[in-house]
Amino acid sequence: MVADIAGMMLLVVGVLGFIEIISADKVVSEALMAAGMALIVISAVFIQAEGKKLRKESEEFRRVDEIRKEMWLVPNDLEEGYQIDFTANPRHAIKYRNNGPVETHSEADFEEVADNDVLIRYLN
Repeated sequence: MVADIAGMMLLVVGVLGFIEIISADKVVSEALMAAGMALIVISAVFIQAEGKKLRKESEEFRRVDEIRKEMWLVPNDLEEGYQIDFTANPRHAIKYRNNGPVETHSEADFEEVADNDVLIRYLN
């Protein structure tokens, strides 16, 4: 921002010297205008880069805030557990999982199946 203001001042002084409102050599006036424009361009590049970084940070804060809003919707009396993933999309950040016993099967459960039958196992 300081470079932007300094560039504008150099540009104004160079223009005033070029149109002979102030007494300055034309070569010096042109050099002042060129330096002023260069400072303005350099300042604009840095402002753009900083703005891009701030936009990314702002998007990340908004995403985390949406996840927090979704967290408030989780009921307090849940029988099952849940997981909060702050790296996921806000709509899919909260995952519910069943805390019931995992169903296990032994080989004895499948003994009546013949060798040429197709065995289909359904997993949860």
